[in-house]
Amino acid sequence: MLTMAAALATGIFCVRLVWEYADWYGYLSMPPFAAPFWLLALGYGLQWLLLGVGTGMALAVPIHPWEQGAILRLYLGCLTLSLLLPICLLRWELPHIAFALAALLLPLCSFLISAAARADRAAGLLLFPLFVFAGYQGYLLLGICLLG
Repeated sequence: MLTMAAALATGIFCVRLVWEYADWYGYLSMPPFAAPFWLLALGYGLQWLLLGVGTGMALAVPIHPWEQGAILRLYLGCLTLSLLLPICLLRWELPHIAFALAALLLPLCSFLISAAARADRAAGLLLFPLFVFAGYQGYLLLGICLLG
């Protein structure tokens, strides 16, 4: 419950920081298959929801405290990077730094999925869309950086 509340609070905080800068997204040079802003915002909302629920499921399983600490650190890292990524892109207009954050988010998500799946297979499966969305973010930001 706590992980889901933290993820949703992060999402709401990000929306408050980025909302008035959302129009800037339309002026970026986009690669093929670039999602419109509303679909990308929906993806972020689902990402934070799945991150909170999946991590909460993995932490609810009785596992060694060292593994719980690793899952919690990976969760906080993914949460922080997923918060900073849209802020860097839209509010601060730094697409290259946003791409670097997306490149860091991809392996961090894979480590979190692996650690959560060791604790609870259902949690790992629930977190798998994070990896797909992180890969799409990396593709989108790489295209923006190369075209812009």
